[in-house]
Amino acid sequence: MNEPRLADYVLKYHGNLMSEHERSVNRHLTTLFKQGTGDLPAPGTAMETNHIHSLQRHWLSDDPRVIADAQAGWHAARQRIAERIVRDHPDEVYLNRCPACGALTASPTARICLVCPHTWFHVPRGVR
Repeated sequence: MNEPRLADYVLKYHGNLMSEHERSVNRHLTTLFKQGTGDLPAPGTAMETNHIHSLQRHWLSDDPRVIADAQAGWHAARQRIAERIVRDHPDEVYLNRCPACGALTASPTARICLVCPHTWFHVPRGVR
């Protein structure tokens, strides 16, 4: 399964199926990702120091297994987690695909394809 949006879709709508370890890896990577962007306090200020220590204490992991799995990087680690969820929970994960082209939709309840102009509002929910 090498779809660019698959990991985001699965983790957004089926993130409850992550193991505790996977949740720690995702939290660690998300913190590192967000730490490099956004409006952080000015470097060297007391506010900045408190902010960094708070992030490290609550969100960054010091578990060697989490750090090792996070070494794969943001996209690869999240892709691996999503593939495991889809593989291990086929009855719980619903990948809503366009009936015309097979592309993954924006959400499990979407009825408009993001790739082709197809819509399926006329089809009752649960019927394909």
